[in-house]
Amino acid sequence: MIVLTKRVKNLFKLGVFTKPNNRQTEIIKDVGDMTVGMILFLIRDDWRTEKQYFDSINTFLDFENQTFDYNPPLKYNTGEMKKIAQMIYLQHQIRELKKSFKFTED
Repeated sequence: MIVLTKRVKNLFKLGVFTKPNNRQTEIIKDVGDMTVGMILFLIRDDWRTEKQYFDSINTFLDFENQTFDYNPPLKYNTGEMKKIAQMIYLQHQIRELKKSFKFTED
């Protein structure tokens, strides 16, 4: 998470004594609310701009949507990562519970 936070902070090109604005603070805070899978995906991905960073997040969420069929589909908006992560954790827990009762087609 520390590596990702540093990369995100570098997007804003903040100086040593420059404080991030409210939007930038929300984006940085969202890193702390991400799932481990999303963090690993973003660390490996080669994004260099803020737009590419958001596109990478939404690409990960598209994979989640295709794999687990979320309704409504997951889409990232600044400040909503905690809600998205909770939905991902819940969906994965439901899937594991169904597996334990052998209710899935897997």
